[in-house]
Amino acid sequence: MLPSRDIVTHDQWIEDDHIKERVASGITDILLQEIRLNALRRVSEGSENTLVEIIARLIDMAMYHLPVDYEVEVTRAERQSKASKNRKVQQKSGSRGDKPDLMFRAYLRQKWEEIVFFESGKWNADEDKIHHDHNKLVQLCLDGSKELVKKCTKETFYQNYIGFGINIAGKYLEIHGLIKEKGIKYHLPVVKAKIPLDKESVEEIEEFVHALLVLRVSVFLISKYMLSYIAILIQKSLIPEWGYCKFTEYCK
Repeated sequence: MLPSRDIVTHDQWIEDDHIKERVASGITDILLQEIRLNALRRVSEGSENTLVEIIARLIDMAMYHLPVDYEVEVTRAERQSKASKNRKVQQKSGSRGDKPDLMFRAYLRQKWEEIVFFESGKWNADEDKIHHDHNKLVQLCLDGSKELVKKCTKETFYQNYIGFGINIAGKYLEIHGLIKEKGIKYHLPVVKAKIPLDKESVEEIEEFVHALLVLRVSVFLISKYMLSYIAILIQKSLIPEWGYCKFTEYCK
């Protein structure tokens, strides 16, 4: 897991402080708004859609002014995954793809590409539901990587690609990354933070904001890599300003 004190950079790209501060401030403002609107009671008594919509608002803010020259969107309403559908059709196991609760899609080279997947249970989801969603995200990440690898040299792609899955697991937001090392695929923890919808400590709020900033950089790097075919993930320079370390260390 990654300590929140780490910095996120990549080569010569470091996000301007005023943008980072605006994003962090915006996330905090939305959290405070939700707390004032009694978000804890709403998610405790409501359906999982209530929690998903609150998280979607926070993620929208986390993607504010993303430094890319193409469109990135957060899909809602459990849209069917194209990558999942293609796998099922190929395996003759169905004609409809799985529907993650949310997806990040980037419009690259005249086509929408699925780059990050989300699953959520209710606020007090049990371990069976959390485990089920985790396994679903692993499969979605595998499907997504298989779809994207068609556009790159296979060996180069797996050297530089991380497929991200986010599980809203009960009261926590968990980010995992799918990588391939020496022919073996690993689904590894990146960061975990409590979703602070009650009167939480300053430290817990900071950890949650940090987790969303890690996600922001992840979306930037993975979509930038797909656009330019250059190696920008899992290498020696992988992120030291808001939050990564070398993923290869997890594989030892």
